[in-house]
Amino acid sequence: MILFKKEDLTGHEAKFKTTKAHPNTWANYTAQYEYLLRHLNQTALKTNYQLNIKSYPYLFLLRHFCELKFKTILNDRQIDFGRKHELPLLIDMLGDVPEHLNKAIAHIDLDRDGSCYRYFFDKYGNLTPVCKMEKKVLPFYQEQTGIPADSIYNWTLGIVPPYKKMLPWEFTFHFNEIGNQAQLRSTYDEVTDYVLKGVISDDIDINEVYLPLLFLLRHSVELVLKDSLKELIHTQDEQTIKKVKRLIDNEHKLSPLFKAFLAILPDDVSGLPEEMQEQYHNFLVQSDRMKSALHTLDNNSRYFRFPYDIDQEHPMGLPAEALYHIISDFLETDGFLTFCTSVLKDYNIIRYSDDEIAMMMGYDPLL
Repeated sequence: MILFKKEDLTGHEAKFKTTKAHPNTWANYTAQYEYLLRHLNQTALKTNYQLNIKSYPYLFLLRHFCELKFKTILNDRQIDFGRKHELPLLIDMLGDVPEHLNKAIAHIDLDRDGSCYRYFFDKYGNLTPVCKMEKKVLPFYQEQTGIPADSIYNWTLGIVPPYKKMLPWEFTFHFNEIGNQAQLRSTYDEVTDYVLKGVISDDIDINEVYLPLLFLLRHSVELVLKDSLKELIHTQDEQTIKKVKRLIDNEHKLSPLFKAFLAILPDDVSGLPEEMQEQYHNFLVQSDRMKSALHTLDNNSRYFRFPYDIDQEHPMGLPAEALYHIISDFLETDGFLTFCTSVLKDYNIIRYSDDEIAMMMGYDPLL
C-alpha cells in the first residue's frame, strides 16, 4: 500500500498537468523509461540504501528500457521485429551489439519478457526465477565500461567509474526478503511514491515520466485485484474457483479482473457499522471509476509500455488533466482495495478460509 496520501496531492494539480502532446514513438517511450532510471540511479549514488525497497520495479524498468532501446534502434533501421520480446533475439537481429553489452544484459535478463519482475508467480502458478534470489545489479553497468561513451550501445545511465565503496551494496537486491505478491506490490508503490514526491518538489518533470508512472499505477491495481480475488476465492463453488484461478494466472486486463472482484463481493454488508457501509459503497464507485480511466487508456497492459500494439499503432489519448484525477482516485481507493477483504472477514461478512484459520492457530498449511 502506498504511503503517499490524497491530502499530499491536494493543491498540486498544476504539477501533474501534462503540457506536451504525446508522441507515440519508440524514442519517446525509451526516453521516459530512461529518465526515471537515471533519477533512481541518482538515489543510488547517494548511498543511503534506497533501491533495495524498489527492487522489483527497478529491474522491470531497467530490463524494459533495454528492450525499448533495442527496438528503437531496429525501428530506425527499418528492421521488423514483430512480436518479439526476448532480448537475445533482438540482439541477434541487430548484429552489432558489443560483447560488453551482451554480458551486461545477461545479468538482468532472467526470462522471456521480464514477467519475473512484475509478478511473484508465473502463469503456471510457479515462483518466478528471481524469487528468493540475491541479485547483484552493478555488474550490468560495470560490463559497459569498455563501450565508448558516445556509442548507441552505452547504457550506463549515470553509473560510471570511479564507483563509491558502498555502491555494490546499493545495487544488491535481496529478493528473499519479499515473501508474497502483496510485498512485491509494495515495491512498486515505493517507486510510485518516489515519483509523486519528485513531481511535487519539481525534481521530476511529469511530461518526461507519465508513461512509467501510469504503468506503475496500473500494475499496482492489477496486483491488488488479483490478491483480493485470492482472498475471496474460497467462498465460491468449484466451477467459479477454476474460472477465477484462470483469471489470476493469465488475465492482465483490469476490466475482467474488477468484474470478477465485484461479482464475489457480498451485496449485503449490513454487518458493517453504518458509517463504514457508506464508505464501502463510495469506494466501490470510485474504484470502478479509476479502473475505467486506466482501462480506457491501456486495456491490455501494453499501451503504457509500448507505442504499438501487436499489429497496429494505438495512439493514446491523454487529456492534460487526466493524470491528476487518476492519481487522486488511486490514492483514495488504494487502502480500500488493499484492506477490503480483511475488514469484511473481521466483521464476519466473509468467512475465513481453512488455511487462514490454520495459520491463526499457529499451523502453516504449506508445511
